Amino acid sequence: MKHYEKAEWLLYKDGLLPQDQCEEMEEHLMECTGCLELYLSLVSEAEIEQAEQLISPDFTEQVMQEVKNLEIQSIHQPEPKPVSTIKNNKVKKQKKSKKGKRTSMLVYYAAAASITLFFMGTGFFQALVETGPKLEALQAKVENIPQSKTELNWSQKITDKTSRWLREFERQDQGRL
Repeated sequence: MKHYEKAEWLLYKDGLLPQDQCEEMEEHLMECTGCLELYLSLVSEAEIEQAEQLISPDFTEQVMQEVKNLEIQSIHQPEPKPVSTIKNNKVKKQKKSKKGKRTSMLVYYAAAASITLFFMGTGFFQALVETGPKLEALQAKVENIPQSKTELNWSQKITDKTSRWLREFERQDQGRL
């Protein structure tokens, strides 16, 4: 998995990257908590306040009311009626047979057992068990690394200055319009 640098997240936040790269970075944010934390640390209080002004004050109440309405609809939906057939001028209602339900459940159980046996045979579960302690050790190492803002490498400095210059250029260009 490719992780992104602080300068790349700044460019992403400022909307200075191509659309396809932005989409890749958004997908990466869904998977990587480290990059998500880095990105969220770049969001300023002023930007948060600006975003709060865009959302209506009763947004949460509206969403919760919609959720309640969906729950009520799902509870009060009528159960599907059995299909009727006409045979010899007599109406007969078709019901799902218990044998059909048992067969479909047996198929699901057999599929789940097959997948489990496959993962066990390939060592997938064992690898998961062994990876847990390694991840914890790695997380402890990452937490112990000092995050100094003064120690930026030269490429990050150039990218940051370029980003600032582009923002200033855009502001000046907007001022002319």
